[in-house]
Amino acid sequence: MPWKRLELTEDDRYALRTLEKKTRSLVDENVHAEVVRFLRAHGWNVKNVDDGALRGHCDEDVLAFAHREDRILLTHDRGFLNDRQFPPNRNPGVVILPGANGNEERLVIKRDFYAEMCRVEGWSTRVLARKVSGMLYERTALSKKPEELIRQELAVLREKGDISPALVSSSRT
Repeated sequence: MPWKRLELTEDDRYALRTLEKKTRSLVDENVHAEVVRFLRAHGWNVKNVDDGALRGHCDEDVLAFAHREDRILLTHDRGFLNDRQFPPNRNPGVVILPGANGNEERLVIKRDFYAEMCRVEGWSTRVLARKVSGMLYERTALSKKPEELIRQELAVLREKGDISPALVSSSRT
């Protein structure tokens, strides 16, 4: 989905000016970088996960950083709604933003991963659907790495033609 610039009314501008000095936010890696630029351009106190060297870290680390820095986390990740994993008393707040399900770059990498698995392993569409619904990519060691490293490893594995679940999985399916 292409990025659309927001047209702000005078009321919106007033609300932004009122809140900008009060709110401290941490923007998760699955939120488009343009959101960070927009908020900063309007004077908000915003950090993204790259500022805290948290890209690729687990959700627990991201929320712990937000807690330490007293920042509200802005994310598309509905997993943060799990009160058992993320007790409300241990975070300053989480805002789940609708309208996206993650970083576009990660989605392209995920698509490439499944395309290579289909090619090398000879999966049918039924097997592919089962692997996607079983979240094979998310359970691989590869998915936890930075995007650039993932692209490099996929390129090497594509050239060799030996990509397999055993090679990249942190747990067998």
